[in-house]
Amino acid sequence: MKKERTLLFVGVWVALLPHLGFPDFFRKILFLITGLFIIFVSYVMYKRKIKERILQDTPNDIMHSFTESLPEQDIVDNTKNIE
Repeated sequence: MKKERTLLFVGVWVALLPHLGFPDFFRKILFLITGLFIIFVSYVMYKRKIKERILQDTPNDIMHSFTESLPEQDIVDNTKNIE
């Protein structure tokens, strides 16, 4: 949520920046710095979303889906019968 709020404030900053009376050279530099900051924040948000998606699709969830319905006692009894 903090990154989303940061993007909101950066949007307000970009909307107000042309009206603040900076000289043209400084205004261009401020727009460049602001654009680079937006790129950085969006990249961090993208990497976080990819990491969350990878954690949701772990193979452990798929592997345990067949053993969850078996009671532990049946598993122990079946291993004794095999030996």
